[in-house]
Amino acid sequence: LRELVQQSWSGSARATALMTNFGTNPKAMLDRVVTQLKQEYRGDPEKLKGLKGGLENLDNQYAEVSGEVNFGSMSRVAQVASSFRAIQTMAKLGVAWISALSDVAFMSTNRIYQGRSLMDSWSDAFSAPFEGLKGGDKRDMADLLGAGLEGQLGSFMSRFDAGDGVHGRTSKLMASFFKLNLLGPWSDANKRGVTFMISRDLAINAAKDFDGLPAQMKRMLTIYGIDARKWEVARGAVRDGPDGRSYLMPGDVDDVHGAVFSGLSEGQQQKLRDEVRESLFALMASEADFAVPSPGAREKAIMRRGYQPGTVAGEALRFVGQFKSFGVTGLTKVMGRQVYGTGAKSLRDALGRGMGENLGIVNAIVGTTVLGFFVMQAKEIMKGREPRPLSSETFMAAMLQGGGLGIYGDYLFGEASRFGGSPLQTLAGPGLGTISDVIELWQRGKGMVVGGEGDVAGDVLQLAKSNLPFANLFYVKGAMDYLVWYQFQEMINPGYLKRMERRVKRENNQQYFLAPSSVVATGGGFK
Repeated sequence: LRELVQQSWSGSARATALMTNFGTNPKAMLDRVVTQLKQEYRGDPEKLKGLKGGLENLDNQYAEVSGEVNFGSMSRVAQVASSFRAIQTMAKLGVAWISALSDVAFMSTNRIYQGRSLMDSWSDAFSAPFEGLKGGDKRDMADLLGAGLEGQLGSFMSRFDAGDGVHGRTSKLMASFFKLNLLGPWSDANKRGVTFMISRDLAINAAKDFDGLPAQMKRMLTIYGIDARKWEVARGAVRDGPDGRSYLMPGDVDDVHGAVFSGLSEGQQQKLRDEVRESLFALMASEADFAVPSPGAREKAIMRRGYQPGTVAGEALRFVGQFKSFGVTGLTKVMGRQVYGTGAKSLRDALGRGMGENLGIVNAIVGTTVLGFFVMQAKEIMKGREPRPLSSETFMAAMLQGGGLGIYGDYLFGEASRFGGSPLQTLAGPGLGTISDVIELWQRGKGMVVGGEGDVAGDVLQLAKSNLPFANLFYVKGAMDYLVWYQFQEMINPGYLKRMERRVKRENNQQYFLAPSSVVATGGGFK
């Protein structure tokens, strides 16, 4: 029932927004506008070239905004594929919260864009989750701001997977999984915290007229369509929060009256209030998505290319794109904003403005690298290993880890992949990699039956381990390894653990805090 209600609201909101901007036949109107622009600039090759570049992905973006890209999601093929990807998610993202600690650097970078100093931005970023975890009246205020609703909408997985949503029992399992791996509460708390800060910033500056606002704040307001007149309306929606501090609340715009409405009819006054309220809500929600990178229509259009579920191309793109949306979003929403959001036309143009104008870019690169280093070492410790030694390889892996591309960092250390497959399989996505592993094991098993040599039992166990939902939760994995998986590996392949320890020492120059072979006897059982 909840899913049906949410889908109905979402569909109605999309249709209303499209008809408000493009009339009763939005797609036809959009095509007409495109045709008119092409005719208008047909005598200007340079502008026509730029227009063509901007239109290449327009149909895909429209499919995302209108929801057409999800047509077919209830077909049998689409549901089976979606459920399979959901199983991969619940089997592979048990440590996603650890990886998401790099959100702190992204949040700091976005606060710099909003006008905060370097030190203040990091202070805000570290305090945001604690601010967002507060309950009671503060949590109610967050709901009024539209902040941190992923938990209620069941859309936690969108940060790592831009594919279709899941339904029924699988949806409930996914919701439980993202609560248990802490990614859901973490993302919600960060978004609530940063939204409080933005609302507070606006309230502090409400005493100033539009021309007196800091340049960064004026730029942010202008992005969301708030000009001098609308700011006069918005600044009247300030009230004290439950903590005694002032906040600008979009929902209170309806209570604003005064000279700013002089000369307007009642209908015109209400229309102005509606526009201001919607702009403020858009600002709050979008800035939270920039601070805690979450894919929007643009990122999903890049990854899904407008192909619908249930089709060959649509399912292939969804499998390949699994777990990659976070990296894409980091590039478009974090680095893209720092380059193009200040008026630069290219990366070279932006860098030519000097260090001061590129503080956000430097902060993002350095911040995610430092946090990526700690995230990487935390994962090693959770495996029972010593931290990786400092080296150029470690530095490069930390950059990849913190930038949302940590899935590729393990290649720098001679490991095939985090999931146990080849580099090509990992690039193709965990789902296709798992299918490839199953086919390979099936072929090897058939070869043994007809007289071939080999032992697939250990590989079968590894495949089961890497595809068991909930078993990879970061606070469960270590215990499962020592109590269950290492035991099975030794029973199937005596001496496996000692060989594994020697390989880790040889390839990564690491040792275990508690060597598995010191706990598990050769051939199985505890020592």
